[in-house]
Amino acid sequence: MTDWLLPARDTGRIRCRTAYAILVMIHGPGTLTGRTPVTVKVLPSGLVIDPATGGYWIVKSDGTVDAFHAPWHGSAPMRGQAVTGITGTPGGGYLMLTSDGGGQNYGTPWYGSDIGHLPAGVTAAGITADPATGGYWILKSNGGVDAFAAPWYGSLAWHVPAGQSVTGITGV
Repeated sequence: MTDWLLPARDTGRIRCRTAYAILVMIHGPGTLTGRTPVTVKVLPSGLVIDPATGGYWIVKSDGTVDAFHAPWHGSAPMRGQAVTGITGTPGGGYLMLTSDGGGQNYGTPWYGSDIGHLPAGVTAAGITADPATGGYWILKSNGGVDAFAAPWYGSLAWHVPAGQSVTGITGV
């Protein structure tokens, strides 16, 4: 387990280092610590650190958000669409992205999305904020990237081999 990813301080429910391990184990093979197999209907789909507090938010595939030593701005279960990503923003809020390209904003502006504009067979795979503008980029499973109130630097659209998908994006 890597201590650098999350600070090791007590949250009252779980230790922060354990939260990362749980995310890895639930996405991994079917048991937690070698015990009874676990059937999970709602999976963690993203984790982002709040730079203001050092805490973090975990978003689950159904759109619920848990805050750990970070301000909770709200969440809304997304019925019918899986949440595929979360990103913190310079203003201290967070944005959630759904597989159809839609999303929700909490404590930060929303500049638009890809909802209704994704090619057949392509899903929205990830989102990351631009610390300079407060805008964000949405990554599509075909490698395409769309910019919303952020500069566009290009993408890998149509360069991803058939049958493969891109699954993550991060800002620098």
